[in-house]
Amino acid sequence: MTDEKPSEKPNETPGWTTYYTDEDQPYYYNAKTGETTWEIPQSEDFVGNGETEQAYSNVDIGKDNNQNNLKNLGIIIAICSILVLAGGKPLAIWGVSIESEYSTSSTNLKTKANLEFGSGGGYMSYDSDFGSEDETIKYTDDDCECENTAGFFLIFNFLLGILMVLGFVLMYNGHYGKNIKSSTKLIAVAALISFILIIYTFVSLPKAADEDGEIFVGSNGMPNEPTFYHVEEASGEGYYSSDEITYKITVGPSLGFFILLVQFGLIMYLGYSKLRLKIELVSK
Repeated sequence: MTDEKPSEKPNETPGWTTYYTDEDQPYYYNAKTGETTWEIPQSEDFVGNGETEQAYSNVDIGKDNNQNNLKNLGIIIAICSILVLAGGKPLAIWGVSIESEYSTSSTNLKTKANLEFGSGGGYMSYDSDFGSEDETIKYTDDDCECENTAGFFLIFNFLLGILMVLGFVLMYNGHYGKNIKSSTKLIAVAALISFILIIYTFVSLPKAADEDGEIFVGSNGMPNEPTFYHVEEASGEGYYSSDEITYKITVGPSLGFFILLVQFGLIMYLGYSKLRLKIELVSK
């Protein structure tokens, strides 16, 4: 079962001896049969008092549950981080959509332009009655002129990378039963970084994008100040007084941002609230 020495003097009972690993997990050895087990022996030879047996059972079961919960939490944190880092256009963080319709007495011309921002680059798409076009822009390209957006995602990806590493560490600790109690500090750090990512994106990304591309021009339904969320419809005259142009402006989060929200919510619920409380109770 294990070659580890008992961390404290064993609790002798008829037929069975209780030992502890370096992680204070009890296991049981029968000198007569040579049998070793993690479970409390179901034998008449294993007497002890009821309180001691129940205490061992609670600690053993609690640690097993905490290991599984800790591993699952680490998996969730790592997967969410990887999805946002490598998700590309489908998992962009934030975007701007401009729909327009030019109406004359005889025709209607509809166009739609989208600009989305993800950890790997900017994604532009244009659709109209005459065709469509898609383009991916790297923030580091010389012709991009998006230094502020590049600076934002440099910090964003760095924080998300730290969060991913924390997820792998928690997953490792849970899988092998290592440092279960001290993992509560890692959970708190993961929750803090996850929260910072959300606030940082909400406040800084629209501002960085506007400084690079002058998105918020204050006309045709677009606000004149950077904002994370905005929906508005506007209309105006076309080239001729009988013509009309209508606009629908949508500024808001993309799917990647909702993954960040889900990640933070699960850390708080599964990790910081549910799992951490159980670890502290079991370790007392």
